Amino acid sequence: MIEALVLDWAGTTIDYGCLAPVSSFKKAFAHFGITISEPLIRQDMGLDKQTHIQKMLNDPDIQASWQEHQADVPLTEAGKRIYSQFQTEVKAVLAETATLKPGMNDLIAFAEDHNIKLATTTGYTQAMLDQVLPEAARQATARLTTSHLNRPTMSPSSSRYVATRHD
Repeated sequence: MIEALVLDWAGTTIDYGCLAPVSSFKKAFAHFGITISEPLIRQDMGLDKQTHIQKMLNDPDIQASWQEHQADVPLTEAGKRIYSQFQTEVKAVLAETATLKPGMNDLIAFAEDHNIKLATTTGYTQAMLDQVLPEAARQATARLTTSHLNRPTMSPSSSRYVATRHD
């Protein structure tokens, strides 16, 4: 018997194709003169965004591009600057891409009818979730709330959140 379902937010529950984070990563890197490929961005989708940026900065081509376009800024500072720009970019698009994916309302209803708990995990920060969750709740045919948000303590870099639904 299934007791619980754990779903990711971007690309699974909302934002078909993970458009908000993908476009925001592209724009954040482009702000510093760096072109980054979509496959490289998607490779580690689901990580918290700071870790994701650091992983992309480990790519030798990205490092070389940073040195070419931002020679006066050490690579150790790059992640902070790109993350700050990412935050600006994603805030501009998150609410408009927070459309529930087709079938989510049916899944929520099925889970409720069968007493299956729903939980979510995400690479989104709390500020990003604060934008997304009201939009998702507005679209849900059953009342979807976020009365229980929790950041597990199993890993300091974990960005997993749990949301529960109540009527």
